[in-house]
Amino acid sequence: MPPNRVPCFRARPAAGHRTRYSWEPTAQLVRAGWPTVPIGMSDVMTEYQACEKARAINAMVDDWRAGRLTEIPDLLLAMKEVKRDRRPKALRLGRPPAIKGTCGHLIECYLASPEFTQDLADNTRRSYRPDIDLIRDWCADLSVSSITPRDCKGLYNTLRTRAPTRAAKVVVIGRLLWAWGEGENLTTGNPWRKVVAKRPRRQIPAIWTPATVAHFVAVADRMGEHGVGTAVLLNSWMGQRKADVLLWDRRMYRNGTLSVRQQKTSALVDLPLGIVPLLVARLRADDARAQSRGIYSTYLIYDPATGKPYTDASMRDAFNLVRAAAVSGLPATDDLPALAGMPEIADLDMMRLRHTAVTQLLDAGCTLQQVRAISGHSLASITQIMELYGVVTRKQATDAFRMRMNAEGMDGDGEG
Repeated sequence: MPPNRVPCFRARPAAGHRTRYSWEPTAQLVRAGWPTVPIGMSDVMTEYQACEKARAINAMVDDWRAGRLTEIPDLLLAMKEVKRDRRPKALRLGRPPAIKGTCGHLIECYLASPEFTQDLADNTRRSYRPDIDLIRDWCADLSVSSITPRDCKGLYNTLRTRAPTRAAKVVVIGRLLWAWGEGENLTTGNPWRKVVAKRPRRQIPAIWTPATVAHFVAVADRMGEHGVGTAVLLNSWMGQRKADVLLWDRRMYRNGTLSVRQQKTSALVDLPLGIVPLLVARLRADDARAQSRGIYSTYLIYDPATGKPYTDASMRDAFNLVRAAAVSGLPATDDLPALAGMPEIADLDMMRLRHTAVTQLLDAGCTLQQVRAISGHSLASITQIMELYGVVTRKQATDAFRMRMNAEGMDGDGEG
C-alpha cells in the first residue's frame, strides 16, 4: 500500500533535508483520547518501515473499535522521541462510536442534545452521568428495539439487591432516555414505563431547629468562619439550594427583597429578607466586620478573610470544620465562655436547611402556594412538595386534629 494510502500516516519535511514520520489521529479519534504518535526520522528508518509502524497503530484502532482495547498499550514507550518520564501512567481511551440503532447510539445522541447540555444544571448533569453510564455498559451494543420490559426489570432487580435507592434512580433515568428517544424518532416504545420501582423506606430526615442554627452560628463566629454562619442563618429562612446561595449578589438585594433566579429550574423567587430583623442584623454585622478589615465583596456570602465568594468545595470544607466543632464543643477563652457540644448537629447539612425552611413554613400554617413562593417549585411539582420537603411534625398532626375538632364542635379539654 502506498504511504499516502495508510490511514493517519503523515510524512512532513524537517530540518537537514530530512523527513519526519508520524501517525496523526482523525478528529474523532482525538476526541476518544488517541494522541499523535511520532514514528521517526528519515535518517534512521525508511518510509516503508514508518508505514509498517503506522499500520500497527491502525490495527490497535481496529481492536479499540471492536471493543477489545480500552487503554493505549506501551507503544508510546517504543517511540524513541517520546521520553519515558513524560508518559502518563495510564492513557485511557474513550468509547468507540456506537452503531446507529443501538442503545449506545441513543445515549450518545441524548448526551449531545440541548436537553442534556443546555437545559440541565451542571450538578444535575453530573448526577445523571453515573446512571447513564451504567445503562450504557449494560446495553450499549444491543439494538434499541430488542430491549424489553422484562430486561429492564431484570436490571432493576439485580441492582436492587445491592443498592435499592440507585436501582430506583436507574429506572427513572432509563425512562427519561427512552422518552427522549421517542420524541426524536430513535425509539418506538419505552420498556421502562412498565417497571415499578419500589423506593426503600426512608427515615424521617433530621431538620435544623432554632437552637441548632443559633449554636452553629455561634461556633462559626468563634472560629472566624462568619461567612459559613451567615449562610446557615439566612438559608434556614430562605430555603434555597446550596449552589444558589453561593451566588447571592448584593445587586439581587434591593429594598429589602432578595430576588433569586434559581439555577436548576430558572424559577424567580423574591425573598423578603428585609422584614426579618434577625437576618438584617446579621448582614449589617458582616458589613461592619468587612469594613473594619478593609474588605469589600459584591456577594452576600463570602470568605471573611479574603472577601472572595466561596466555591462549592471551599464552602463544604469550611462547613464540615465548623460542624465538627459544633458537635464536640469549644473550650473557654480569656474573653469568652466555653460552648458545649450538640451531637445532633452531626446529622445536619446544608441541604437540610432547605427542608427546614419549608417545614417551618408549613408549621406556621402557610399554604402550599405560599411555600412555593419561597422554595421556587413550579406549579407542576407543587403537589409533590410534601413528599419532597414536607417533613411531618407533631405540630402539624396536632393542628390537623384541632381543625377537625373545631369543625365538629368539640371542646379541647383532652390531655394534650
